[in-house]
Amino acid sequence: MSEAAPLLEVRDLTVCFDGPDGPVRAVDGISFDVRVGRTLGLVGQSGCGKTTTGRAVLRLVRATGGTCLLHEQDVFALRGGELLAFRRRAQMVFQDPFSSLNPRLTVRQILAEPLCIHHRATRREMPERVAELLRDVGLEPGMARRYPHEFSGGQRQRIGIARALAVEPELLVLDEPVSSLDVTVRAQIVALLEALQARHGLSYLFIAHDLGVVRRLSDTVAVMHQGRIVEIGPAAEVYEQPQHPYTRELLAAVPVADPTRRRGRA
Repeated sequence: MSEAAPLLEVRDLTVCFDGPDGPVRAVDGISFDVRVGRTLGLVGQSGCGKTTTGRAVLRLVRATGGTCLLHEQDVFALRGGELLAFRRRAQMVFQDPFSSLNPRLTVRQILAEPLCIHHRATRREMPERVAELLRDVGLEPGMARRYPHEFSGGQRQRIGIARALAVEPELLVLDEPVSSLDVTVRAQIVALLEALQARHGLSYLFIAHDLGVVRRLSDTVAVMHQGRIVEIGPAAEVYEQPQHPYTRELLAAVPVADPTRRRGRA
């Protein structure tokens, strides 16, 4: 299979925050690509900087150094209408599907909002477009009249995914999208993400600490530790032949059904 072209190119990304003893480097000069139609899994323990990385890529937090190119366009230099156009092309799915949805709006209003902002549907087209989005994520169109509190956690995450898809993006940054769900629902959402990627040709930056989920979804895996990427490569190589001690430590902590697998890997 030929290598897909890069959609997103991040080089030497740095994000600093003010701390009580001076600047803190949450992200410390990392580089990676997300290729067209592929998934980069960004893994690491809580506090390693992976969520900050995703937010910086989408301009939700300010990068203090480095470059980020989407189709060779400098994301950090965008202003005005160009920045609005970028926000249509790259969307985020948040970790908590409840707090990320406005409880005062119905699902129809939640999904219609990005369609209006980015002029993706006329008022006349809106009901059918909302219905299409709900069907795309495995929900019934009749659910559009309900409010977020009337749904389960897995259903709310489907709504969050539908909202991200409303503007027909090329890139989804998925920030721990299944970590708050139980095991059965988690598997359903992962299967949905796989199906949506195949259906729409989406590229994913998949941020997680669950290495099992990351392995299933990712073509490439980047392991992050204390603000830096300590290992990056094809998923199979990183999982089967980890090079960095921290990667081996993470993998050793993953529960396995057959204990001999862990002993063989050590």
